[in-house]
Amino acid sequence: VAYAKELLGQADLVPYLGPVSFHSWNSSSISDMMLTFIRDYMGTTDKILITGEFGYNPGLWKTPEEFPTWQNAWFLANLIYRTVKYTGTNVILYWELENDYPMMSTDLEPYPAWHVFKQAVDTLKPGSVLVESASDDESLLGTVAALGPDGYATVQLLNKRDKPIRVVVRGLTVDQMAAILCCENRYGEDLGTITADNGVFTLEIPAKSMVSLHTP
Repeated sequence: VAYAKELLGQADLVPYLGPVSFHSWNSSSISDMMLTFIRDYMGTTDKILITGEFGYNPGLWKTPEEFPTWQNAWFLANLIYRTVKYTGTNVILYWELENDYPMMSTDLEPYPAWHVFKQAVDTLKPGSVLVESASDDESLLGTVAALGPDGYATVQLLNKRDKPIRVVVRGLTVDQMAAILCCENRYGEDLGTITADNGVFTLEIPAKSMVSLHTP
């Protein structure tokens, strides 16, 4: 933040400066509060924010056996959640160079990470604006909410527990939401349409899972 602030504070440079960008490597060691400093500063500028070289381990290419695993996908799901919620990033660019961080096998079979990203891309639509969301404990149940064009709405839920949980979602102005699930051995699973009861959506979500609710 200090570096961007210094550059954008120089009026003679501003016309030549493009988006603000940061890398997500090792961001798991950075607190949520530190990430919000990025978001708060960006709110004072007219620049977009790009998360470049998106990934959680710059040395993962040395252990390629991890790429097909759900654990790799789960780390990325958590990173997407933290990056979107706390930095408010506009663009995520996944790191890939000569197949060193693959999302599918050489015979084009998608890995779990591919499904995690597809679910995020399909439901966090371009043009959407983040809105405030919070669970009783964000360290156990992560939440991201956004509103898009033409009345579109989405809520992203991340169950960080080692057991299934019952989730109650309030505050939406629609009566029905479609649901998509990513968890171990269940990738991009369509959970169908959930109907609210007096404005309240209730669903059970598996352990260590990513569930995306969105307007049909």
